[in-house]
Amino acid sequence: MENLITIFQKCKLFIRINFAPIFLFLIPLFFISSCSKKDSKTLYPYIFRDKFNNLRYLQSLPKHNNVSSTNAYVFLDATLSMQGFTIPSKFTIFCNSLRELKNTLLSSIPSITYFKFGEIVKNIDEENFKFFEPSFYMDYEIFKRTFIENVIDSALIFLSQNPQNLIIIITDLYQDKSTIDKIVTRFSKLNEIIPNISISIIQIKSEYNGTVYDVSESAYKFPYRETQDTLKFRPFYIICIAPYDLINKFTSEFTRRISSKYIPLNQLMISNDFISSSYNFTPNVSPVDRIADSIFTFSFPDSFITLKKTIIFNDKVITPHTITPIAQFYVYENNSLTQTSPFFSIDCKLNQNELLLTLKPTYKLDENKRYITYIALVADQFSIPNWVEDSDLKVNEALLSEWMRKPSTFPGSKTYNLYNFISLLSKKFLSNICIQDILIKFEK
Repeated sequence: MENLITIFQKCKLFIRINFAPIFLFLIPLFFISSCSKKDSKTLYPYIFRDKFNNLRYLQSLPKHNNVSSTNAYVFLDATLSMQGFTIPSKFTIFCNSLRELKNTLLSSIPSITYFKFGEIVKNIDEENFKFFEPSFYMDYEIFKRTFIENVIDSALIFLSQNPQNLIIIITDLYQDKSTIDKIVTRFSKLNEIIPNISISIIQIKSEYNGTVYDVSESAYKFPYRETQDTLKFRPFYIICIAPYDLINKFTSEFTRRISSKYIPLNQLMISNDFISSSYNFTPNVSPVDRIADSIFTFSFPDSFITLKKTIIFNDKVITPHTITPIAQFYVYENNSLTQTSPFFSIDCKLNQNELLLTLKPTYKLDENKRYITYIALVADQFSIPNWVEDSDLKVNEALLSEWMRKPSTFPGSKTYNLYNFISLLSKKFLSNICIQDILIKFEK
């Protein structure tokens, strides 16, 4: 037995003496190998995002087939200028549209809360939501001025409680520049708290007989009457605030109900959820390797490289007409990145739904090194529908003088500061959005 123990101890000693150096040699190799793998795994586009602090990155938002809300909050502008939509009849397009709006809500949403607003926001019960009565717009606490910014504050509270709540605002959207700035600021705060929030704006024209207030920064007022010529009917606006899927479901049903009965309406949506689907990039040369649609590895190029893809935009949403590539360039040596001068010029063109990215070498690369380009594709200009410009009321001193001298020439079929409002709101919501970022590697 003692001999067996002695033999075992000698074997242990032999292993320690002869194999320990091998183990010591293998440990750093294993460490280097694991580090190398770790480094390669971390070379994804997202690790470069902190280089561009001002960019906002689109996130994949879940799509739901059965989108519904349990609560809707309806805010009706009850100032004097809105009264003119009810004076010709209780069955003007304005009144009938609000009836259909109410029916659409009742058919799908269990709880509806009504408000009237102007100088203050006032809760009213359904029985007193008599939008078709001229007297509804004679509430002394409310009728003098329109403060939509107070409504946005209320909306912020309701949406913070539940982002699936639906907010609806009915107004003529007459605002001076300072008020527009306040409204846009409130909306941008809403966008910060609820990133996937969207805004739909529906324009409907109706018969009108009343006074239009807050014309120009000096707040002039003019009488306006039109009950026959549909092209000269006065517009009002239904603004819906909620996540894209919820708004799209509600507005689709509502517009379906009224479009067959009344004159054509106009609609737009401001949402960072503006991409419905996106196909993978198709390169003009085969990559050595690719991971999904975000990482490409190419051999050193002899000429330019193109990446082409199709993007399907959501319906009615304001979409980009310019995509700007923002890039950084690196040499990758010894598991570390060193920023270098641009070794490619990058051009990006968006032709309707086709996106084309072109990379042209600016100098010959050292084939003993590895190179990396990070590219963020930024939507920086958006197309506002033509109807917004066509509906915008232009005001200057000469026109004001003419309207005061002859009030019948006042174009009540247009909306003061409409283009300014939608343009500023779009910029706040959609500026500096990166629709996709990619990593391109070049190696031997």
